[in-house]
Amino acid sequence: MVCLGGKMAKTTVTAFGRLVRIWRMEKGFMLKDMADALQVTSSYMSALETGKKRISDEIIEQVCAYLELEGPSKQDLIDAAAVSQPSISIDLNGLEERDRMLGVAFARRIGSLSQEKREEMLKLLGED
Repeated sequence: MVCLGGKMAKTTVTAFGRLVRIWRMEKGFMLKDMADALQVTSSYMSALETGKKRISDEIIEQVCAYLELEGPSKQDLIDAAAVSQPSISIDLNGLEERDRMLGVAFARRIGSLSQEKREEMLKLLGED
């Protein structure tokens, strides 16, 4: 929670932000320490953790190096960053027209799919 004008405002933390905060705190690092080491501002680091800034591959690598993450922990952070992005783009270059239609239809309707349909799609794609 953040205090704004005497009222408490809830700050949403992304999956990426949760993992970074957990590992940072486990190692005894403050957000400012990490920001300084990565040569970014504390507000930028906070914006990454709360999903207000896009998480670049470069920053993921820097965070992994700073927190000394390897193997499964590094992959967990990469996966968390992927689901924490405010938007994604799909490269349709080279795809057949029907495949392009599938990508566009999915993008248009993802927000209106029922939880059941989403689960079915994740299973179908092997992401469950």
